[in-house]
Amino acid sequence: MKHYNEHLALQSYNKTVQQVFASILKHAKQLLSTVKEDGLRLCYERNCKEVRPNTILYEMVNPLLYLRLECDIQGRCTIHFGIESIKENDPLQDLTSLYLRYIFYSTAKYNTTENIEDCVKTDWFITVCTEMFEYVDIQQKYHILKSIPYKPTIIKRGKSMLHVQEVQAAP
Repeated sequence: MKHYNEHLALQSYNKTVQQVFASILKHAKQLLSTVKEDGLRLCYERNCKEVRPNTILYEMVNPLLYLRLECDIQGRCTIHFGIESIKENDPLQDLTSLYLRYIFYSTAKYNTTENIEDCVKTDWFITVCTEMFEYVDIQQKYHILKSIPYKPTIIKRGKSMLHVQEVQAAP
């Protein structure tokens, strides 16, 4: 009976992590859609439908943002992320900052039905997304290249609205 309850708890935990991950991914793509430069809206995506230990379930590699949903060796879903290091006063810094804040806001225990704060991992934190993007571009084993359409937009966040302006890459 104990094993069955642990299995149910793991399933519930993983379902919550997957739902939050989907929200983070949607938010990341909304942020990227505000970037004018076409090349910065390109993403390599990798998708695996089967949840089993030690598997990458989803991965998005972009020159600015990195996001990955993984099932670890114990069968728990984890979220890995990364951002391109952006110099001060570059408009893209606002985008990466909003992305980071949304990850931690979405996974905070007071914002989820189940405490999933420990799903966010920094043991494999990407700080140079452009290099990761170039590496995947050369390898192209598991990823599919996609382009996010350009849409300057307003992102809804809880009860408040956050206006995201058009973002241009620094010269």
